[in-house]
Amino acid sequence: MRKLILLVFVCFLATQVYGEEPDKLLENTCTVCHSLDRIKAKSRSKKEWEETVNRMITYGAGVSGKNKKIIIEYLTITYGLGEENEN
Repeated sequence: MRKLILLVFVCFLATQVYGEEPDKLLENTCTVCHSLDRIKAKSRSKKEWEETVNRMITYGAGVSGKNKKIIIEYLTITYGLGEENEN
């Protein structure tokens, strides 16, 4: 239940601040190079998602600092390991 509430909050905040929902931001950013199925097949901690997103940026993913944070939070909540106290 906490995961769902957090996901709704992140989606609301991202929409209000950046004008794009996190799932659409992820899709528009990441599917330039690969399918969403590749992402959906993964389950990683927040640290691992941060490392993955940073690696994708070195490969040329066009992600700004603000959008990077939203994508990492969305990935962690949606495809994370369900850890309660991730930093």
